Amino acid sequence: MNTCCIAVIGHVDHGKSALVCALTGIETNRLPEEKARGMSITPGYAYAHYSSGVVDFIDVPGHEDFIAAMVSGASGARAAMVVISAVEGIRTQTREHLEIAAALGIEVAIVAVTKADLLAQDARELRLEAIRLALSESGFGDPRTMLCSALTGEGLPELHAELGALLVAPERAAAPLHAFLPIDRVFSLAGRGTIVTGTLLGGEISPDRRMRILPEGHGVTLRGLQSRGGERDRVQPGERVAVNLRGVAVEQIRRGAVLCAPDAFAQSVCMDVVLDVKGGSGTALKQGEEVRVLLGTASDVAQVRHFATGTDSGDQSVFAQLRFRKPVVGFAGQRAVLRRLSPPQTLGGAIVLDPQARFARANDLARRGVLAAVLRQDAYCIARALAKAHGGAFYIEDFARLARLNEPDASGALEESFVSVGSDMFASREDIEGCTVAIIEALRRYHAANPMAMAAPRSVLSRLKAPAALVWHAEAAALADDLLRADGTHLALRDHDPFALLTPDRLALLERIEKTALEAGLGPPQDGADNDLLTLLIDSGRLVALPNVSLGQTLVFHRDALSAAALQLCAAFPAPEPFTTSQARGALNTTRRIIVPVLEYFDARGITRRSGDTREMAADFPVPPLRAT
Repeated sequence: MNTCCIAVIGHVDHGKSALVCALTGIETNRLPEEKARGMSITPGYAYAHYSSGVVDFIDVPGHEDFIAAMVSGASGARAAMVVISAVEGIRTQTREHLEIAAALGIEVAIVAVTKADLLAQDARELRLEAIRLALSESGFGDPRTMLCSALTGEGLPELHAELGALLVAPERAAAPLHAFLPIDRVFSLAGRGTIVTGTLLGGEISPDRRMRILPEGHGVTLRGLQSRGGERDRVQPGERVAVNLRGVAVEQIRRGAVLCAPDAFAQSVCMDVVLDVKGGSGTALKQGEEVRVLLGTASDVAQVRHFATGTDSGDQSVFAQLRFRKPVVGFAGQRAVLRRLSPPQTLGGAIVLDPQARFARANDLARRGVLAAVLRQDAYCIARALAKAHGGAFYIEDFARLARLNEPDASGALEESFVSVGSDMFASREDIEGCTVAIIEALRRYHAANPMAMAAPRSVLSRLKAPAALVWHAEAAALADDLLRADGTHLALRDHDPFALLTPDRLALLERIEKTALEAGLGPPQDGADNDLLTLLIDSGRLVALPNVSLGQTLVFHRDALSAAALQLCAAFPAPEPFTTSQARGALNTTRRIIVPVLEYFDARGITRRSGDTREMAADFPVPPLRAT
């Protein structure tokens, strides 16, 4: 079924409620105070059936004291019916309502010039011409303008025809990807409990579905749905609905809250927006000025923080952050109305580009580039801008939110030009190649500064200005291409060989140090060896440095001496025969100072298995082959 939600706007006392009643047979002013004062205070609701579907009317208050209620009602509308008295013509609140409708992204308007029965016949065309001229400056172009009368019925058939045509007009406004219901009323009924109402956006809902109320975070179940006076088993986006909730009390829901699909939306105190302020420059809002933001059915105060204007692309859009005093909920593409706090005055509107923004500096041009891409809604440009702003890689969640896509669709949109560099991050092939080059250059600099080191600690890569996931991915790619070699926590260029840099004399000294260590076995290590050459032998794995933690010493042994010791222990204590530290010390004819770090080394390598105060040799334990003599 086609549906269309229409906001009925205009100056107070111009006959909005009377016209809606004449069109639908439903009285929208229901509160005793509204009947007593003869004016709308809260939005009223009515509907009419047409051959192509159903039109929902939101009769918004026309008095300037109820602008927040007007915006709350009009926020879910696809079109506007502008009601203008034929007697008075366009008045102050008519103009402000038109400004607000434009700020909310309502592009379609029907103009109903009411109370035509009170206008002399010879004055009609002149009045219509004056109204059309005033409307031409409103941003709605040249809408269909019709004289009508709720009292006599004049013009109502033509008005019905125009309203019915809206049902088949294409939807233009941005919509959330999932069910999103800005709550405009909260009340309870005996036997039913908590009920909320609003205009549904995004996705359909049905009874027994689990949803959340944000920003409070309450999980709720939809007990039942009612629309246009009847129970419903399904409500589609664009329809007015009353939702009976289970799991939350009336007092737990504040004005402006949102009923939404779980895990699809999040509260935030910061939103990135593009401003559409009177005059178009945005300069009417000062840096740091606080304004009232009417977003959906919420009315909250936020500080405006402008981004620096101008980019390399020459984009002159006015981007800003709205920093709220308390958490709010919105979606990308949602429209907001901005009003000055004192004196109350409509300044213009804003389009939400990122509803879950992080605080950014005014001169953050990289972030401004992201927002410019979001405004154009170019998925490739959004991804490139995000990568540039975040060092080469970006979270798929951020891209999906800004590109207004579900995550599976977002991943598909990236497949051609971007690569997954982790479970939730993407980078372009160019950025991966650039990161690989940066890794190679970082290692080249380390090798130049430390020529005798076999490899660099991975910590040298922490200085790269790139996300860790991108560095890991680029490192893995370089290893796969045999550009690097890795050893635990160390990396080196494949062609780096410290031994090739040694002079013949230094090479001969290195060989003597190694031979001395081999001949010493597990005897006391030799002191006074050349530190650079000793480090090189340890880094290359020919010598092994073992810490004796209790004595605060580091002992150095030849790798083959340790392998021989392991074989000797195996012969003395075949698995699974247990042995103590003292028994091992006796079998190897060494001291406690040496046997303790040696056995701890064997434990770490899986050569021995410790159980309390005893050990046993592991079956088929890994012992490196002895060097040929």
